[in-house]
Amino acid sequence: MSEKLQYSFIAILTALTVPIMILNILGGVVSGIWLAILGEWGEIIRGIIFIVVSGFAISFALMPSLLFAGPAVMAIEKGKKTLGVFFGFLSVLYTVILITVWCVWIMWLFVSSATADSFIPLLIWSYGVALAPWMWLAQKDQQGGGGNEYSIFTTFFAQISYIIAMLMFFFGATFRTIATVFGTTMIIGGVLQMLFAFIIDKQNKALSYESQFPIGENQFNKSGGLRVCPNCSAKIEKDANFCTQCGREINSNS
Repeated sequence: MSEKLQYSFIAILTALTVPIMILNILGGVVSGIWLAILGEWGEIIRGIIFIVVSGFAISFALMPSLLFAGPAVMAIEKGKKTLGVFFGFLSVLYTVILITVWCVWIMWLFVSSATADSFIPLLIWSYGVALAPWMWLAQKDQQGGGGNEYSIFTTFFAQISYIIAMLMFFFGATFRTIATVFGTTMIIGGVLQMLFAFIIDKQNKALSYESQFPIGENQFNKSGGLRVCPNCSAKIEKDANFCTQCGREINSNS
């Protein structure tokens, strides 16, 4: 990935992060006070119960994704990247479906019986109820080494998807259309997640190789019968007289 493309992607994510942060910080408080003023205490209590209980329920619901994630890691470690990508995609797809079903259901649950006065606060309130357990699980992964360093990435796209869904519902879209757009956005996020994981893994392997075969040192790759050019560090055949990368002559003692 070019440096310009990386900066552009970071700039886009930064721009999207600002409204998400505002909604995360103020959305629950503002909508909660709004609903309290309207006397919608039942919706407030129901939302709090969902937030408390749903984190543990979703943890169990996510367990089947490990059936795909485990084989994916094992396949990649054995060099079977195609098989690893296949199982990895199945794991991501399961998570995407679970998030989509959960979030769309929560939105429907809270706004389907809303009145003209409570429609907007319930829509905002549903955002916090739907995404609170996913943010909690992502935070646990980061702090406790849960084994999914990309969970923040997934949660970020879930937040974007929910904001899009809120806007669509506000302008009269059906839940079927909302679910389709929500799921599509999450799949795009999942594909980007796998792409970045692949790029980072490739960069880590390159750094690991450079640490084992530093430039200017005559080191050998025993597994492949290769050696490293002392000038440019390119891998060349053990018996080559010239480097195929920089053209430097390689003596027999290199």
